[in-house]
Amino acid sequence: MDEKSISKQALADAIGVSFQAIAKVEAGGSLGSKNNIIAAKYFGVSSDWLATGKGEKKVSNRNLDNHLDLSPHELRLLEIFRSLQSDETRDTAIKQMAVLVNESSEVRDRAVSSQKEKKQARGS
Repeated sequence: MDEKSISKQALADAIGVSFQAIAKVEAGGSLGSKNNIIAAKYFGVSSDWLATGKGEKKVSNRNLDNHLDLSPHELRLLEIFRSLQSDETRDTAIKQMAVLVNESSEVRDRAVSSQKEKKQARGS
C-alpha cells in the first residue's frame, strides 16, 4: 500500500475486491490473475512483478491496457498457463492448444463448406 499511500480499503474498492483479500495478499496470498492485472494497472507496475517480485517493475500503460482487454476465459487460460511448473509442460500445453485450434478451424471450415453445398443444391 506504500506505492501510492492508499489504505487497504481504498485499494480494495479501487480494484473491486474485499478488504480481506488485500489483507490476505499482505500476508503472502494472491489476488488471482484478473485482480492482479487490475491492481498492476492501478499501481503502474508489471502484473508479473506484482505477483512474483521478479522481472521488470514498471511497464508502459499500453501493455497494461492490452491485458485489461482480455475476456474472463482468456484470463483463466493465462492463470492456468502461469501455474504450469516447467517450460516443457508449457510447451506441451501450447502444442495441445494448437491442435485444438486447428481441429476447431477444420470443423468450422467443413460446416461452411456444407452450407455452401446446400445453397448450391437448392439453387440448381
